[in-house]
Amino acid sequence: MVYISFITSVKICKGYEELVQKVHTYIQNIEHFCNKLNISYEILICEQVDHKNIQMIDISYVNTKVIELRQKYPNPFDFNMIESYGKNECLKVAKGIYCCMTSADVIFSENFFHFIKDKLAEETFYRFATFEIDFFDAKNNSVREVIRLCENDKTKTLCNPGCFEPPLDFAKLGQKSGDIMVLDTESFRKIRGWPQTECYYHMDTVICMVASNVYNIMVPPENVCIYTMRQTRTGSGDYNSRKAPPWAVKWMYSVKPDLDHELTLNTYQWLRALQYMNNTTCN
Repeated sequence: MVYISFITSVKICKGYEELVQKVHTYIQNIEHFCNKLNISYEILICEQVDHKNIQMIDISYVNTKVIELRQKYPNPFDFNMIESYGKNECLKVAKGIYCCMTSADVIFSENFFHFIKDKLAEETFYRFATFEIDFFDAKNNSVREVIRLCENDKTKTLCNPGCFEPPLDFAKLGQKSGDIMVLDTESFRKIRGWPQTECYYHMDTVICMVASNVYNIMVPPENVCIYTMRQTRTGSGDYNSRKAPPWAVKWMYSVKPDLDHELTLNTYQWLRALQYMNNTTCN
């Protein structure tokens, strides 16, 4: 029996070449501590594929499976990929009692693995502290050395401080939520996985909304954490600031006639996310 499935969605396109090494670091990190603590695991990586791929990931690890997804889903904003579809592909075949949904570039602390081994309960949605650190090349470092570099980074900042400031709400839960969230697999399937929409941003916050409507919420102490390196590219900001197309603007005014925000693609996606406020499923 598999105890936990680690799930992520990736795509190597222009500007994301560094993700190749980060995927290896991600797998080695999980492999090292799960073997050390005798945690039964699998790693499911959905690789999304269309004309934008500049290379395919080449990995061969025990308990790791790459699932190829041809990007035929609606993508009117021309995002490089929409993570929801990839993560749901993995969720369909996950064998773990629990699922850990993550980004492909996170590094888990050792305390994280002790927590998931001893503390997890079903029908409880877990969010974790995420610390952002400076970029470093992990290629020639052992797992232990990578963790030491993360812990000792003097620039590290907590990306989701709201999770530790009561009262807790979905907006606080949603800070960096796409980097990591844990729920038992059956419960993830009951809320129907990730929302499959035309949106990329804020869909992880939808998970927090829906899960908090249905399940208990648990935020472990800050030392039970993960790390993520600061991005060296600026592409995501370009998406956020891009103007929403006319049909999206029309929809925005239909759901919020008094809208006084700039009509950007980011605003559109946030309003789309808010449509799930009272839902008990994501699809």
